[in-house]
Amino acid sequence: MKEMKFSDILNENSLLAQKMTGKPFRISILSNIVTTQINEILEYALRLQNINAQVSAGDYDNIVQDSAKVSDSDCVIVFWEVGNLVDGFSYKIASYNDDYLKSLQEKIENELRMVFLNLSGRPFVFFNTFTANLFTNNHLETSNLDFFCDNLNQFLRSNAPNNFHLIDLNRIFEKISVKQSADWRFFYSSKALYTVDFYKEYVEQISLYILSTYGKAKKVICLDCDNTLWKGIIGEDGIFGIECSADSKSGIYFEEVQYLLLELARNGVILCLVSKNNEEDVNQVFQQKKEMILKEEHIVLKKINWNDKASNIKDIAKELNLGLDSFVFIDDSDFEINLVREQLPEVTSIQVPKKLYEYPQLIRSVTRLFFKKNTSVEDQNRTKLYKQELERDSLKKSFETIDDYLKSLNLKLRILKNDSETLPRIAQLTQKTNQFNLTTYRYTDADIEKFHKDPNIDLFAFSLEDKFGDYGLTGVSIVKYETNLAQIDTFLMSCRILGRKAEDAFIQYLLEDIKNKGVNSVKADFIKTEKNQQVENLYERFGFRLVNSQAEHKNYFLDLTEYNIIKLEYIEVLSGR
Repeated sequence: MKEMKFSDILNENSLLAQKMTGKPFRISILSNIVTTQINEILEYALRLQNINAQVSAGDYDNIVQDSAKVSDSDCVIVFWEVGNLVDGFSYKIASYNDDYLKSLQEKIENELRMVFLNLSGRPFVFFNTFTANLFTNNHLETSNLDFFCDNLNQFLRSNAPNNFHLIDLNRIFEKISVKQSADWRFFYSSKALYTVDFYKEYVEQISLYILSTYGKAKKVICLDCDNTLWKGIIGEDGIFGIECSADSKSGIYFEEVQYLLLELARNGVILCLVSKNNEEDVNQVFQQKKEMILKEEHIVLKKINWNDKASNIKDIAKELNLGLDSFVFIDDSDFEINLVREQLPEVTSIQVPKKLYEYPQLIRSVTRLFFKKNTSVEDQNRTKLYKQELERDSLKKSFETIDDYLKSLNLKLRILKNDSETLPRIAQLTQKTNQFNLTTYRYTDADIEKFHKDPNIDLFAFSLEDKFGDYGLTGVSIVKYETNLAQIDTFLMSCRILGRKAEDAFIQYLLEDIKNKGVNSVKADFIKTEKNQQVENLYERFGFRLVNSQAEHKNYFLDLTEYNIIKLEYIEVLSGR
């Protein structure tokens, strides 16, 4: 999108709008400047990712009043520019006395409080911090405008609700330059301060959070080895001929890349190897070359053979039980990159640059694809968890029936109800779980915190463990109550624990808990997506009655007075910590 002309974005966005289906993602923009151009750019960026974005703008310089009118918005973006707080403020500030500036600051803080209150119920709000950098003529000294902005930003950071995400515009200025960010001709003629280039970069930044919330962040990197993890070809140069250390001219780039990849692995990104090589040669590098930053313990799966790489990536996706659209493939070969792009267009394929000094910065840009607001304990242990899963799969082959295999695992399901420590992980699972997810409702941290405070909503989360280890917190249900009716709003599990029948034990616990509250009627929904077909008939398997069925939405009902709770003998269910 960065290379596209604005006119091309307008045309492409119009075409995409005709293809969009599903629930709209409503975005409201509130501003004291004219921001018209961002509307189409933001819609286009999100629609490319199959998010049915619909952007609307409030009235010009009417932020406080408009903040009370966006209760149906999924996202709100606020441009509150210091240069237009009052006419000519950026150049008149030096002539204002302290009393006037103090009264103006108090006025803005009071207005901010009203905006905080009005927008506190929105799923998430992007609020740009105040900056003087566009209007500063001397960056060696702190100006009056700088001080004014610093005071307002301190107020913002101390008082903004949890659903507010503060965006530092200075980082965008640093990346594309102040000159490329501001359009002074249009600012003076129509208060349109920012350029198309600025909005492109701004949209790229905030889209990361939106995509993560929608479960569209990447999860896996498949890496070539030769000239990707190290400089050289192991089969020709040998273990001492390849370079991956800062001690060599070319090795310095690969050392930095490996450190960046290691950081991703520690934050829950799954690293896999896809290399045309002799497996013994590659293993020797990981085991014996002391300069290697990445070790075998950081690699979840290896496909080191002479098969085509598209097939190997498909095999990895199948073994990990993850969609190909969550994969990134990195290779130095034109042939391999083009092959994967043609055969697996869902995979994001990235080629190692010919100019190696550009390689570390390329990997830094790739890390944005894996953005997540919070890193959970499960994220930090993800490599270990997936390696344990490979051990389970190996054991599974020695049993004749699935029940015999499950009995051998000594499964323990620990269920936590309305536990404050689980809230960030619950939000994360609603955002990233696609396959075993009955409704695929996406909730932010602020949403889950709001639910936690509601006496008519129960939040359930479970962890599963067996003799190989703990899978971590991998299942969630949200149950909402109205008089003598319970509505299962959310029922989901991580794909890592599919096939253990944990869902059976979990639903039985939920139904028993609902019944113990004196509630006998239960409603539930299935909302079809591209990825959750495997659970389309789950509620029917649990004994729920189908009361309404449409193309992509089913409604179910269960009368608990006629239902017998069934407990699985090979899953021990524990309640509380």
